Amino acid sequence: LAAVLSTPAMCRAVDDDGLGDPLKLTAAIAYARGHNAEIRAAQAKWRAAQARPAQAGALPDPMVELAYHDEGFNRLRLGDTDFAFARVGGSQELPFPGKRGLKREIATHAAEQTAEEARRVELDVVSRLTMAYAEYAHLDELLDILRRNKALLEKFARTAEAKYAVGQGIQQDVLKAH
Repeated sequence: LAAVLSTPAMCRAVDDDGLGDPLKLTAAIAYARGHNAEIRAAQAKWRAAQARPAQAGALPDPMVELAYHDEGFNRLRLGDTDFAFARVGGSQELPFPGKRGLKREIATHAAEQTAEEARRVELDVVSRLTMAYAEYAHLDELLDILRRNKALLEKFARTAEAKYAVGQGIQQDVLKAH
């Protein structure tokens, strides 16, 4: 954040996004939660994991079989020889009772783990943002102190120049002030 906010163009871009001037921590956190790529990827992974329990508990796909056999290739015929046949069939795999429920339960636990991982990623991003914001706030306060000190020193210099101009000060005070 400090590196990004150090350039004036990025400060204007941040202000254009409605984060405010001066930048507030709550606005920066809200922006990060909505726009950070890490957080968005972790949330997308979690949404995908939420769909898996229903898939894991479903029956396997049914199988349909169509078969035709004949001894020649010159035309389609059926029943001219004992070896010719046509067959239509279907099958469905039925897992042992309880297996589908266990698979669904395992997928549910995996989805819960993914949700916790998404929460961890969000907290990690927010904590890094908070540390960067603390550095930003510290530097902003330091700049404010430096601006006030500069104004005070300029006032001292003007005072020393004014005293020297009317003959009440010495040139050494003016040079020290500058």
